[in-house]
Amino acid sequence: MKRFRFRLENVLSVRKTEEKEAMKEVSIAKMHYDGIRERLRKLELDGKRTEEEIRVAQLNRIQIEQITAGHEFLKALKRKIQEGLEELHEADKILKSKQAILVEKTQERKTLERLKEKKYEEWLKNLKWQESVEIDEIASTRYLRKQGEIKNEF
Repeated sequence: MKRFRFRLENVLSVRKTEEKEAMKEVSIAKMHYDGIRERLRKLELDGKRTEEEIRVAQLNRIQIEQITAGHEFLKALKRKIQEGLEELHEADKILKSKQAILVEKTQERKTLERLKEKKYEEWLKNLKWQESVEIDEIASTRYLRKQGEIKNEF
């Protein structure tokens, strides 16, 4: 009997490739998201450090220009943080979208793999049935030959 051949093997191969591509896209989106989060964390640390410097400057009665410059820097940082939060929100949407696509591609691949397994099991069952039929035919042929030999002896 010929060997097992899954008719949709090419489709399965394409699905696996699509899944790998979706994984790469999720990875890229995650790295982008993490990069934005890290940048926001640094901006927040700069803001806290600047607030502390302003507080120390006020206690030490440093020139008003330095304190004003610190407040202006703080405003700019808060604006950058707000922009970063919006960018983070957008990156989060993209990441979730890519993850949803990955889940879909994975389900498509798994569905085809289950179908392949089912077809393989059917093929095996059919193979065993054919082997059984052949064995029965061989046994019947031997029996009939033996019966013919016994009749020829009489």
